[in-house]
Amino acid sequence: METTLGEIIDEHGGSIKTGPFGTTLKASEYTPSGVPLISVKEIGSGSFHIDDKTPRVDHSVTSRLPEYLLEEGDIVFARKGSVERSAIVGPEQDGWFLGSDGIRLRLPAAVSSLYVRYWISQAKIKEWLHQHSTGSTMASLNQKTIARIPIILPTFEKQKTISDVLSTFDNKIELNRRMNDTLDAMARAVF
Repeated sequence: METTLGEIIDEHGGSIKTGPFGTTLKASEYTPSGVPLISVKEIGSGSFHIDDKTPRVDHSVTSRLPEYLLEEGDIVFARKGSVERSAIVGPEQDGWFLGSDGIRLRLPAAVSSLYVRYWISQAKIKEWLHQHSTGSTMASLNQKTIARIPIILPTFEKQKTISDVLSTFDNKIELNRRMNDTLDAMARAVF
């Protein structure tokens, strides 16, 4: 069935939310410890990348602004610049905090988040995001643009099957990458 993410949310539930900005969350509230704050820099192509420079927020912020806490299965889009980047929240990122440069897509239980994540990672959807982004100097996404993303949504069972197959390939690719890294390190050590 051809539809849009917004139509799915209107019919089945879910939400699209932009991260806090302006006076809602000030940079002075960032802390050296606590939960990572996810902004454009931390959103890769399919995964999150945090390091020592990743801003964090403590319990006082998360308890004051619980609507910005990420949950497993959420999809986070980079709102500015690299608008084609998105990542799905896994169990290890559950409870991290949505930064001002992110947009969170929370899908209903009737839709596989992993299927949608794979759908939006296609080159044609990344191109669509660039074409429909706003801003004259820097590409920028908003909630309305995310809601208009076109999607072909098969039955939940087919979504799950497609996601499982693609996930198996991703896992194999990651395993091969790690094996290559190990073999490279061993070759450097020997030679």
